[in-house]
Amino acid sequence: MPAALRIVLSEESDRTLQELRVAPRVAQHIKDCAHMVRLNAQGWNVPAIAEIFECHEQTVRETLRRWETGGLGGLWDAPGRGMKRRWGEADLRYLEKRLEQDQRTYNSAQLSALLEQQRGVKLSADRIRRILQKRGSTGSAPVTASSAIQTQSTNGASKLDLDTLKLAAQEGQIDLKYLDEAGFCLYSPVSYSYSRVGTQKQLDQVPTRGNRISILGLWQPNNTFEYALAQGGFDGESYIKVMNWIAQKAALSLAQTGRLTVVVQDNCPIHKCDIVRQHWQC
Repeated sequence: MPAALRIVLSEESDRTLQELRVAPRVAQHIKDCAHMVRLNAQGWNVPAIAEIFECHEQTVRETLRRWETGGLGGLWDAPGRGMKRRWGEADLRYLEKRLEQDQRTYNSAQLSALLEQQRGVKLSADRIRRILQKRGSTGSAPVTASSAIQTQSTNGASKLDLDTLKLAAQEGQIDLKYLDEAGFCLYSPVSYSYSRVGTQKQLDQVPTRGNRISILGLWQPNNTFEYALAQGGFDGESYIKVMNWIAQKAALSLAQTGRLTVVVQDNCPIHKCDIVRQHWQC
């Protein structure tokens, strides 16, 4: 039978271990080791501590011996343990360079094969995908050079314009409002959901889907929310009616406050269909 282990802690050591248990950036198994040492110093034996942490008694004994021989530093794992990484920073830079320079597309499986063929490094497609995501790369559809230039210019100008409008609204020069549409119906769409093993989640639905109700809302942050309702959805004509109603209110606000009303909306097809464009030209 192994000899009983008993740790004697000074007041300072006990306080250090207590602080280590609640440190935010310390691994949980290190916190558990600190707790084991404190419990032993308080009179708990190895079998009792092993039962508390649901681990083998040998694990507790090794922890206590590491404290006796190495002190606080002995609670951490020795360097060099675990499987060695088989890839390096140069391998990732090679992939990023190929992604940037090659006139073709790559998915994660193709990158895995490329890395093995060209550099002799085996890395799974799933691991490559996670690493590239952490390094700021993500999967998306490629674009041609001309469309990329146009999108960058348009998005940059739009963001600059919106920032300018927000600043003008904060200074009380304009009334800035945001327009968007949402729809509702009685029928609940079925999607993936968690459920207990061996059971299937069931959703009670109405006999018929019913008619869709759409709302076209106009929101002015920290001020007002105006909206229009439609059975079904909004089309070009109903959208124009709403915008005319907004324009009437904007004219009244201009006469009373001297502030223009600016409406920000997305690129929904209804917002720029032919019948709507005719009103742009008026």
